[in-house]
Amino acid sequence: MSLSRRQVREIIHEALAGETSSLPAHFTSGKVHINTLQPDRVANRHRRRFDIADPTFQASTTGEGGVIAASPDWMDAVSTAYGDADRDAMFEPGRMAVVAELAKKHDAIMFGPFLRFVAVPDRIAVPDPASGYDLRVHDPSFISQVEIDDWPHTFRRRRSQIRPLKGIAIIVKNGTHVGAASLTADAERLWQIGIDVAEEHRGQGLAAAMTAALAAEALANEAVPYYGTTASNIPSMRAALSAGLRPGWVDAFTLHRSMVVSGSLSLRR
Repeated sequence: MSLSRRQVREIIHEALAGETSSLPAHFTSGKVHINTLQPDRVANRHRRRFDIADPTFQASTTGEGGVIAASPDWMDAVSTAYGDADRDAMFEPGRMAVVAELAKKHDAIMFGPFLRFVAVPDRIAVPDPASGYDLRVHDPSFISQVEIDDWPHTFRRRRSQIRPLKGIAIIVKNGTHVGAASLTADAERLWQIGIDVAEEHRGQGLAAAMTAALAAEALANEAVPYYGTTASNIPSMRAALSAGLRPGWVDAFTLHRSMVVSGSLSLRR
C-alpha cells in the first residue's frame, strides 16, 4: 500500500510535534504557538532521532501553522521575542538574534532557517541521468564499497545505529563514482536524503536523478523522504524540485557546540 498525500502530511506533522512538545494540529492551525520543550520528548516515537542537549530552541512551520519551542530556562526570553510573531515573522533576523545571543551564553549555536523538501505520491519520476552516466541503487551493505570521506553530505555525518542507512544511490562514469546519495531513517517513517556530486560533474541532473531514485525507494516502504537545504543553496533547491519534491516545512534550531564539533549529526538535520 502506498502513502496518500494526507498520510504524508500527517507523518510530517507528527514528527514536528514530537520534536517541539506540541500537537500535530498546531501545524495546520494558521497560528504560531509558543511551547515549552518537555524532557519526555526524547521518548516520542515520531520525532527524528537526533541528539538532544538542553537548553535548546526550535522553530518549525509548515506554512499553515508553526511552533516556537524552547527549554524552560529560555522561555522568558523566547516568549518576549516571539510573543507577537506570526508565520512570516518566525525567522526575522531580530528575533533570531535574541535566541542566537542566548545560545551563545550557553555555548550553543543557532542554525537555519532550513527549507525541507518532501516527496509526495504521484510526483516522483526518476529521470535518466545525462549521457555517459549510470545511476545505480544499492542496499545499505554497498557502503563497504564507497570511499566515505569523499562524500561528506552523504555518508560522513550520517552513520548512526539509531538513524540507520536504508539505501544508497551511486552515479558512475567510466567506472568511477562521481555522485553519491544516502537514505537514512531519521524517524520510523521520515527518511532523509543526503546528496554529493563531484564538482566537475555538477549541472548534469545527477543530484535530481539520485534524489528521485531514493525518494521512490522510501515511498515504496511507506516512509516520507525529505531533503534539507540552507536558505542560500539554490542549486540544491533546484535539484529537489527537479526530482519532484515539494517544500514541506522550514525550521531553525540551536545546537550545543560540542554536538557540532563532534560531528554527531548533520547540520542539515
